Amino acid sequence: MYKQILILMVIILSLTASFALAINSPSTVYVNDKEVYFIVEVVNESNTGQNLEVNYFAPVPTQVIAPGYIAPNSKTTVKIFVKNDVIIPVDISTTLEVKTDKYLSKEILLKFNQQENTNQNNPQIIIVTQDSDIANNATGVFTLSLIQGVEQISTESILLFLLILVIIVLLVVFIVRLAKRV
Repeated sequence: MYKQILILMVIILSLTASFALAINSPSTVYVNDKEVYFIVEVVNESNTGQNLEVNYFAPVPTQVIAPGYIAPNSKTTVKIFVKNDVIIPVDISTTLEVKTDKYLSKEILLKFNQQENTNQNNPQIIIVTQDSDIANNATGVFTLSLIQGVEQISTESILLFLLILVIIVLLVVFIVRLAKRV
């Protein structure tokens, strides 16, 4: 019986992969100069290094400066330059993609030619709000790597599942031993 439990645990562990990845970026950027940049922070909290690919999709000229690799348990800074080719004030929704062995994306709103809430100390870096909400963080302990479409399973869900599994196994072993005594 113990061999079967051990085999079951090995199968469950082989289907899982450890990861922890987060994106810290502005949700709104004001673009008032000819060219501005903003900073995106990518955090790798896993114990393995990852190849890093950062894409930024916008209908205006952009340039992304990012390393191709992120070390384990570290963070890296990505600079995204945006050129202002827009004449009238307009808001444009854009998409930031971060790819390692996982995929994360975030929408960033660009506000062109609007003089509201700008940073007076450095007019080149114009960031309004900084957020790192749960929807843009993949900070789970495990994810089922063989099931397609499952992006994230929370840490609490996995720990609860494992705890329930251990309780069931211990209960079954207790009942079997009790039945042998009677």
